Amino acid sequence: MKNKLMRHYCMNKTCGYEETNHKRRDAMKCPKCKGPVMSVDPKKKDFDENK
Repeated sequence: MKNKLMRHYCMNKTCGYEETNHKRRDAMKCPKCKGPVMSVDPKKKDFDENK
């Protein structure tokens, strides 16, 4: 069974890392800047596109 579709992005706004997939990314570090990564459900209405 697949996990929910999730959008993962770097919390550092200058980095620009972003990925959308079904994989779990708990406690992942950003591959570009090694900063923290935030995971959100792209289907939720309270999701802020502007970060």
